[in-house]
Order: sequence, then C-alpha cells, then structure tokens
Amino acid sequence: MSWEETYHYDRPCYCGKGTITLIGRENDWFQHEEDTIINCPECRERQRIAEMKQRKIIKEKSTTLKNYVLVINEYFTKNFNEQWITYFANIKNKKQAWELAKKVGLEDGSLSSFYYYHKGQSLEEYIQKLAKASNMPNIIKALNIDDQYFEETVNRFVKLKDEPPIIYFVE
Repeated sequence: MSWEETYHYDRPCYCGKGTITLIGRENDWFQHEEDTIINCPECRERQRIAEMKQRKIIKEKSTTLKNYVLVINEYFTKNFNEQWITYFANIKNKKQAWELAKKVGLEDGSLSSFYYYHKGQSLEEYIQKLAKASNMPNIIKALNIDDQYFEETVNRFVKLKDEPPIIYFVE
C-alpha cells in the first residue's frame, strides 16, 4: 500500500505575514490524510500555545470525570447497592440478567457479544459491573431513586462527559 500526494499548496496564514502549507495524500484504499505545516513563526507560536491550552483542558476534564466516578461509585455502594442487588433477586442465570439489563437500557449489544465479553464472570460480578457511573441515569430510573444530591451529581457527570471538547484555533 502506497501513499500518493494528491495536493500540495500554500495559502496565507492567519495573521497574513506568512503561509500555511497543506499537503494531502491518498492510498490505494482511498484513505486520506492531510498535513498542515505552519510556516509563519508568529502563527506557529500561537498554535503551540493553543495546543497547550487544549491539553490542559483535556487533562482537567479527565481529572474531574475521574473524581465524579469515585464519588458516584462510593455513594451508590453506600446507599443503593442492596437495592440494586435486590432488583436482580429473581434472576436465575446470566441470560436473564442480560435481558433485564437490556430492558433497563444498560446493555445494547447482542446476547452472543454479552457471552463473549463476560465469559468466566459470575452473575454477581456482572450485576456489580453494571453499576458504573455512566449507567447511573438508567439505574436511577429503574430503582426509582429519589435522592437529589445523587441525581444532581450524576447529571453533572453525564453533562461533562458528553460535552464536546473545546477546540482552540490559531486565529
């Protein structure tokens, strides 16, 4: 598989004092890639600063999300874990657990995928693994949880997790 250059041109940079070179390539499988080379020292520095800001924001968001996960998991385990286990009390096997989880909106894959990914896992381990932060909105509904602090914490976590990243451009 070889890459062939499909275009190569310069355009004015953002500040107008230099250029930006765009190079496009395509391979035999019609995959495309593009390189952007900022030839202007001023714009290159602005781009470097923008990328540093972006990395910092991503790192802060990641740290905040990890903290939310810890708080949510700890609070859920302390206050609702017994209720969660009781929710699955009439379940006799992993297939029934998967069916209930699918009904609640915690599973979206096929039964065969479920068996593949949870092979060797006990029913109890599977049920506990379902109780993760990203599943909490559906678990709150399924268990009819009425806890304002917990619901607000989960909602803030979901909103931050689903928030598109801020992208800084050099302009």
